[in-house]
This record gives sequence, C-alpha cells and structure tokens, in this order.
Amino acid sequence: MTQEEYDLLTKIEQGTAVFRQEAGPGVDPAFSKLFDGLLALRSQGLIRLPDGRIMRDRAGRVMMAGPCDLTEAGRCALAEDRRLGPRP
Repeated sequence: MTQEEYDLLTKIEQGTAVFRQEAGPGVDPAFSKLFDGLLALRSQGLIRLPDGRIMRDRAGRVMMAGPCDLTEAGRCALAEDRRLGPRP
C-alpha cells in the first residue's frame, strides 16, 4: 500500500468522508490526483463510492466525491498495513 492510499483510507476510516474541489476556474491538479486515488481504491474494492455520490458541474468536471466509507476489505487492508509496523 502506498502512503497516499494509506492516508486516504485513514481519512475515510475517521468518519464520513466527503472530498470537494476548491471553487474557481479550471481543474485543481491536487483534487484530480485525490479523485484518481479514490477511484483506484474503489476499483480495488477497498471503499464504497457509488457513482451517484460523485457530483459534476455542467462541464463534466468533478466537484465533489462522497460520502464514501471503507469496505470490509478496506478495513482489513488498513489493519494489515498497521500490523506491519511504522512506515519508513
């Protein structure tokens, strides 16, 4: 598990996770990277993020994702990572 995946899973574990893009023109590269990470976790079966919980603007830009939560597989993956000890 990468540090980014660990950080996202930990944030989602802490409660109802909703991720929003900052208002303004254009696409925020940091939000795009975060959203791609959420989609990757979803495709691995580690989080629940139905398409109905992804809000897009009229231009098709993702503005918000969530709420999302961990699946049982996501909880197990986090627990296993933590059992391996501190991250370098």
